[in-house]
Amino acid sequence: MDPIKFKEQTSVLLKPVDMTDEECSALPIYEGGGYINSCWKMSFIERIRALIYGKVWLYVRAKKTHPPIGIECRRTIFLKKKKTTARITQGDIKATLKILKEAGLTAAEAGALLKELSGQIAAPRSMKEVSASLKRCIKRMKKKNE
Repeated sequence: MDPIKFKEQTSVLLKPVDMTDEECSALPIYEGGGYINSCWKMSFIERIRALIYGKVWLYVRAKKTHPPIGIECRRTIFLKKKKTTARITQGDIKATLKILKEAGLTAAEAGALLKELSGQIAAPRSMKEVSASLKRCIKRMKKKNE
């Protein structure tokens, strides 16, 4: 793999003075948020090897310990996060209560179910998503009780 330039890069790390050009080259990086990010491109043969073996080996030159690192295979790590705000309306509450009533759950079961559901959906985009998850949880709960 070879390090490549990318549009978000903020600087370039030069090779250590005690290494040759064959051993090491300059490394384009993005520095921000407590991280230093670099981008590497696989050759065609390396892509085939990654597909077959499913492994990537990382070599880090370190004096005493291995620094925290991460490796990802994706187009870019510079993705804009979408802001989602979840608002619960009175209609949402009525729809949720209707689903719970139709399922014939006790108040304790409904409370446990809603607690489980809240851990599964961090920021629901719609009541439809909440309803679908709620129905899946009800099915799981009923299977456990059988």
